[in-house]
Order: sequence, then structure tokens, then C-alpha cells
Amino acid sequence: MTLLTTQQAADLLGINLNNISLRCRQGKIPGAVQIGGRWLIPEDALEGIEIQPQKKNKRYERRITNEN
Repeated sequence: MTLLTTQQAADLLGINLNNISLRCRQGKIPGAVQIGGRWLIPEDALEGIEIQPQKKNKRYERRITNEN
């Protein structure tokens, strides 16, 4: 069993590091353990993580189009 840091898991999944850390704290990642303030996540546990598509920030898009 290979253990990954939150940064490695976030890179593999293509999501934000804070998102992974939050899921660990909430107990949503099975097998994740905290050692010395760092979360370690079993590589096998990444298969069961659902990733939702990013929501678009409409205000930001409007501001960009109005500036052009």
C-alpha cells in the first residue's frame, strides 16, 4: 500500500490541495491518517473520490468581457 501526501493526491486528481485536506478532516477519504500534522492517503482510496467539474465564476467572466 502506497501512501501519498495531500499534495501528491491533489496533483493526481487535478483538484485543489485545500479540497483534499478538507475531505481528510471530514473523514470522506477512507484510510487517510494524520501523522505529525500531515495527512497521508492510501493510493487505493483515490479511486473512490468523486470529482465535480469546476463551477464557472460568472461575475469574473462578466468583468473580463466588459474590460475588452
